Amino acid sequence: MKTQKLYNERLLKYAQALEATTSRNPEHGLIGKVNIADIANNIHFHFHLLYQEFLFEILPEIFSEWGFNGKFGNPLPQGEDENESTVAAVINFFDLNSDELCFLFDVEGFQLEQFGGEVLNFESDESAYARNIRALIKYREERVSENLTRS
Repeated sequence: MKTQKLYNERLLKYAQALEATTSRNPEHGLIGKVNIADIANNIHFHFHLLYQEFLFEILPEIFSEWGFNGKFGNPLPQGEDENESTVAAVINFFDLNSDELCFLFDVEGFQLEQFGGEVLNFESDESAYARNIRALIKYREERVSENLTRS
C-alpha cells in the first residue's frame, strides 16, 4: 500500500503539471504508436496504443529522475536500460496495467467507464489528460479503501 501511495503521488504531480499548462504544447498532434501484448484469464490480447508524444516528452520537466538519456534520445528515467521504450518506462514508473495505460493516454477512445474520467481523442488537451489521471487516482484510492474495509 505504501508503494501504491508513491505511484499515486507521482500521478498527482503529473496531473498538476498538466493542469498548470497555459497553452497547448507545440507538439500536440504528434502521435506515437506502440504495440502491446497482455494476458487476462490465460487469453493473450494484442492491441496498439496511439498516444500524444508530448505527454511523455514533458516527463523530464516534471520529474528529476527522468531525462532524455535513451540511445535514441527518448525520455527515460535515469539509469533505465537504453533499449527500454518510453511507454514501458511509463508503465513501470506509474505502476500502470494495460487498462490504466489506455485510460490515461489512448487517443482512440479506449477509456473504460470503471475509472470515471472522459473519453480522449486526438483533440484532447492537457486538462483532459489531467482529469483522467485524477479519476484514476480516485479509483485506486477507493479500491484500496474497499480492500481495507473487507479485511
